[in-house]
Amino acid sequence: MEREAQTSDGLIEVPASEILAKIEKGEPVEYEHVIIEGNLDQDQLDLPIDPIDRTLYEVVVLKLPEVVKVIKSSISIQNSEINGSVNLSCVFLSSVSFNGTKFHKYIDFKGANLEILLIFEEL
Repeated sequence: MEREAQTSDGLIEVPASEILAKIEKGEPVEYEHVIIEGNLDQDQLDLPIDPIDRTLYEVVVLKLPEVVKVIKSSISIQNSEINGSVNLSCVFLSSVSFNGTKFHKYIDFKGANLEILLIFEEL
């Protein structure tokens, strides 16, 4: 795991590509007190796709897809910062937690099958 230098506030910089690689391999993603540089985007992941039962409202009004990517990895990013956008509208088979994490750009979990705790702070 290659990481960049510590920032002035003591957080270690981690490239988003490192996290995406773990997700593709089905490995647990566990980080605390880091700054993630880059986008966490499902479109960059080569993952299996499964159909998902959607209501007519979800398909017609919300325009949610009827096939989605499946993430097997547990994801725990605690007390950190994500400087890129997050687009993970997937099926999650394991736990997902972003407790205490600040998001600095666009976040999209639209249609994902998970319950997460997001802490937003105005910057």
